[in-house]
Amino acid sequence: MKISKAHSDVYKAFAIAIILICHFTGTFLKGATTVFTPLGGIGVAMFLLLSGYGLNESWNGRKKPYAGWWRKRVISVWIPYVIVQAALYWPFHEFSFSALALDLFLVKPMHMHGWYLQYLFVWYIVFYAVRRTRLTAAGRLAVFAAVSAALFAVHNVFPGFLNPSLCAEQAFSFFAGVLLSEKKDMKLDDPKKGAIVLAIGVAFLALKQLPAVRSAPGVVMNAVQLMIKLPCALGFIMLVHRFVSTKKLTAIQAFGRISYPLYLIHGYVLAFVSVTPLGAVLFFAISIAGAFVFNIALDLLKPLENKLFCLPDSK
Repeated sequence: MKISKAHSDVYKAFAIAIILICHFTGTFLKGATTVFTPLGGIGVAMFLLLSGYGLNESWNGRKKPYAGWWRKRVISVWIPYVIVQAALYWPFHEFSFSALALDLFLVKPMHMHGWYLQYLFVWYIVFYAVRRTRLTAAGRLAVFAAVSAALFAVHNVFPGFLNPSLCAEQAFSFFAGVLLSEKKDMKLDDPKKGAIVLAIGVAFLALKQLPAVRSAPGVVMNAVQLMIKLPCALGFIMLVHRFVSTKKLTAIQAFGRISYPLYLIHGYVLAFVSVTPLGAVLFFAISIAGAFVFNIALDLLKPLENKLFCLPDSK
């Protein structure tokens, strides 16, 4: 199964949409329902899977993939985070240089959803280090699988490392994307197979509701959460991939292209608006419009950033 840039934008649009629904309902429904709670983790799993897939595809498709690799991550991921924190967090909180440095360098991110960025950069480091070795494709996959298993175990044994439960439930999401990139011969664009994988995730969601599971040790709950989030994310992609491949979904792709700016700013907008019908309208309107404007601003800044960071031609 090959995921093109257009496909990826569609899946990102779906991922950010369900993350928005999760966070919106958690605030506006005031905990009255948990129906939407799993959606946030499923969306994050999809983002991590697509990141692993896209990075591996890009690396395999270039003669010198390491040239400018970190600079691209800085420009596309880190600088937007710095801008958002500088504009929406620090002007409204007590300032200290140490806290600012820990935040901006993702050691202790102050963003309400900053754990995802911290975790993503951990995988960036692992991915870059492994891809710079002379390991075969099979060897690399074995290392990525081992790192995923180790991260799951570390998060449960040493809960002070990163965000223990959220990172543990996403331990294999990035690896799944790399695996999809390396194993395109697997016929995963079958809607029937996708429905089965999605059903596995739903089955574990039902299992999670059992009192015995709810009261089980954290490692058990994290394993159940993992088996909800990743199968649901992967199953959805498998289920709709053929449909996405045959349709022109321009508007949805445009929404997917602002998914990262929208992820960064929507939490701050949610904290700002009142919990009223008008606040609900303002939340979606300001978040989406703000993300579009922010994305345009980032595009305008790219020539300056490329010059500043001496980014080489990526062609």
